[in-house]
Amino acid sequence: ANLTAGKACDLLSSVVLASDCPVLIAPAMNQQMYASNGVQDNLATLVQRGIQVIDPAHGAQACGDIGEGRLAESTEIAKQVGSMFLSTKLSGKKVLITLGATIEAIDPVRYLSNHSSGKMGMALADACIEAGAQVTLIIGNISTSISEPSKQIFASSAKQMYQSVMENIKDQDIFIACAAVSDYSVKNPKNHKIKKSNQVLTIELTPTKDILKEVCQLPQKPICIGFAAETQNLLENAQNKLKNKGCDAIILNDVSSADLGFKSDENAVVFIDHKSSIKLAKNSKQKLGRKIIEIINKKFL
Repeated sequence: ANLTAGKACDLLSSVVLASDCPVLIAPAMNQQMYASNGVQDNLATLVQRGIQVIDPAHGAQACGDIGEGRLAESTEIAKQVGSMFLSTKLSGKKVLITLGATIEAIDPVRYLSNHSSGKMGMALADACIEAGAQVTLIIGNISTSISEPSKQIFASSAKQMYQSVMENIKDQDIFIACAAVSDYSVKNPKNHKIKKSNQVLTIELTPTKDILKEVCQLPQKPICIGFAAETQNLLENAQNKLKNKGCDAIILNDVSSADLGFKSDENAVVFIDHKSSIKLAKNSKQKLGRKIIEIINKKFL
């Protein structure tokens, strides 16, 4: 309230009002106070003046209430403070990222899926947000926390993910297809649970749409980055995918090792484009995410 009114009545407001540097505030208060029209109007005014606001978290408060108003987690504050000091060509760019695994129903109980956790995609999202990009996430089945701030769209099946991508791809500057999308779906999923029997069960599968390839064929396509999760003939398969999909780069991911790739917090990848390849040694997915985004920033922007 003091900042909005221009009142330098304490040390903090005096320093902020006398400063010409970027300002970021992290409000924390009772949930009812935070939701009040006065506070929301003040925050909106500060944003219009160029001050960045870290949204408070939801949870238990000192007064006993539960709701919006908890101070944001220290890791989130540190992440957003760090992003203020980054100067990249990604600042202001729109990035669409798919992540996680898709689920193809066999019946109401069973499904086809894979081991993707979504951790690599979320690490890329964090790196893009740190670099100042506007990030949209299309999220499949994941086992990791979701990056804030980002626009989030949930898509369970390959069909839903395809529809979500095509509905949101317009005006995107970069598309990163990190999700492990099923290549096949069940042709006739059952409405009721299939009962166990001694008979051989045959499930007919049909190919799903190739999301990355279709985005690459758009008349005004964004920069397209794909992933190749491989277990053999690694470079050959990744280079074939780069050529066949028509994308700008492929990130080769060896998923044959138990301590890398799917579900692991660490990874080792090769960034391959039409001119060269860059090997990124084993590291945390968070650090690899930053390195990959740095490469995209240097090569394509």
